[in-house]
Amino acid sequence: MHFKTFLKGRIKKKKYTFSFSELEQYGIPPLSEKEIDDYTRKEYIQPLLKDFSLIIPPEEKGMAQIPFIYYIEDFGIFLNDKNSYYVSYFTASKYHSASHQRVYTDFLNIKNENPVLKEKYIQYEQNNDSDTFRLEKEKYRIKVYINDAFPPKYKSKIPIKTLAPIPKNSFYFRWPKSSLSPVYKTNRKNIWRKEFSKDGHGFNFSSPALTAADLIHERRHGGINDVLSNIEELTSEMSVKDIEELISWYPHKCTLQRLGFLLELLPRRIFKIYNNKHLYQPIKDHLFKNGFPRVLLSKDSNLGRSNYIDRQKNENIKKIALKWNMNVTFILDNDLDCFSYTSPDKVEFYAY
Repeated sequence: MHFKTFLKGRIKKKKYTFSFSELEQYGIPPLSEKEIDDYTRKEYIQPLLKDFSLIIPPEEKGMAQIPFIYYIEDFGIFLNDKNSYYVSYFTASKYHSASHQRVYTDFLNIKNENPVLKEKYIQYEQNNDSDTFRLEKEKYRIKVYINDAFPPKYKSKIPIKTLAPIPKNSFYFRWPKSSLSPVYKTNRKNIWRKEFSKDGHGFNFSSPALTAADLIHERRHGGINDVLSNIEELTSEMSVKDIEELISWYPHKCTLQRLGFLLELLPRRIFKIYNNKHLYQPIKDHLFKNGFPRVLLSKDSNLGRSNYIDRQKNENIKKIALKWNMNVTFILDNDLDCFSYTSPDKVEFYAY
């Protein structure tokens, strides 16, 4: 079989990835570096790793990237042969409609690295932490986190096509079975699956509660102020079941404490009539058994920012921080909280 015939066959099946090592199964001789460069230059393929490449369909030639949904699941499976992966952080937030800023990197969590991946890729990358792998090829930017605290499987089997839980106070019915991109539960806690029936693709991604916890726990992508707006928007997608599922297994208690504090602090802006008590109360009940240790919210600082804060906002943060035993050492700047920026009644900020 000729290589171009192989590519046409994959495109016909809506399969837009391949590994170079599998070509011999189709009787295709190994491609030389020159051939790979030629096919890449002519936009037939775009190698992401030494043994993993994207296939560019004709209608996507000349575009910066092929659609994310065409390849991310195959990439996650390639990185971990146990299929233990999920789309995470800002990318997951985007698919929960909780991202108003443009993010140019996609995020992926895997349970543990494939030994081949570790040998071939991670140790040769510059400026990588031991548990991350950054990939940058042309316009494709993916950051992979190797996660030891990976969501466990359910004890009992989850029926196929079980819809993900709908948030309380939802004003419209989410994810009907007739939808072009329904969201289902998977066999792991707090990992959902989004499917695109029109394209025949899908991927696993973190639930709203796990997405928020990941954004709080992982600081290498920025500080708390960089994720406040995401977390606030995620609260509109969270359900009590999602929170209860998270606290049933999540090992980082201090992260849960920070999440509970932020859930109480950040309002749900659906007509500004709802608070998040039904979301943070399960966390409070869970943590109260052992008492709240004194926890630093973040190592962020106010360097370069104003040291003055709206008086009412300051008192509210101070009151909630006391309830959660939270040490807040900087002004919380939420992009969605426009009023506090223009408030004439401001006081000097001091750490709580």
